[in-house]
Amino acid sequence: MDDFVKTAGLVLVLLILFGCAQAPPKPTAPSEYAYSVHALNYSVGNSTLSALLCEPNGTNSKTPGLVLTGGDGVTAEKMRSICEAFAKKGFLVLAHDNPSGGTLAEEVGAVVEGAKILRSNSSSRPVALWAHSAGTIFSSFAAYEPTVKPFAFIDTSGHMQIPICDKPGTASPVGGQCLAYWSEFPASIMIVQGENDSVVDASFAQEFSTRLSNAGKFHRILMVPGGEHEFMLDKSGVLDAETEFLMQAAGESR
Repeated sequence: MDDFVKTAGLVLVLLILFGCAQAPPKPTAPSEYAYSVHALNYSVGNSTLSALLCEPNGTNSKTPGLVLTGGDGVTAEKMRSICEAFAKKGFLVLAHDNPSGGTLAEEVGAVVEGAKILRSNSSSRPVALWAHSAGTIFSSFAAYEPTVKPFAFIDTSGHMQIPICDKPGTASPVGGQCLAYWSEFPASIMIVQGENDSVVDASFAQEFSTRLSNAGKFHRILMVPGGEHEFMLDKSGVLDAETEFLMQAAGESR
């Protein structure tokens, strides 16, 4: 009996000394990444475009990429703040000039080439598209390109009155031939629209949401109080909402 008590006591001491040690906690992503910004140029058709590459420290092959596309004539420099904001959240971001007065093929090509640049050292890198105003048109068409294959698409202040139909058998919203279908769109979609947009009426966002629902396409919609026809990342909660959407979509795509 005494031997049993001694043994039990020894076991208890060992448990206290060694058994209660816990495994080290798993590392968590920082709330804000340090990053660097690189200027570069690339060619699309007859145009040479300037671009900014915003790269978080510690970028690897699994770091999700994001191509930023503005409206007609919007430069990469004008989107620097967006590029940096998403880099701080851990995305490898490329903001590019939009070829002012270029052909649709060049404008779509600018997005396609941007995705290629983000995958230049990792063909498996997940890439998403973020677009504003007319840039949503070019990015939408680029998303169907096999070399792009985005995991998510954020439509900011876009009107989407383009020849992409809801699903086979439905009419084009602008008449003529359907060039593609939302039911076959390869990415999750988030619509972000300012309630006070004076260029693209807020009703367009609701109409687009209805069309996506009719097409059976999962999506989110965020109407921004006080938002104008702007990037809106400075509005309360917008950057966090877009980041959450992208990270969730990136996780689901793996």
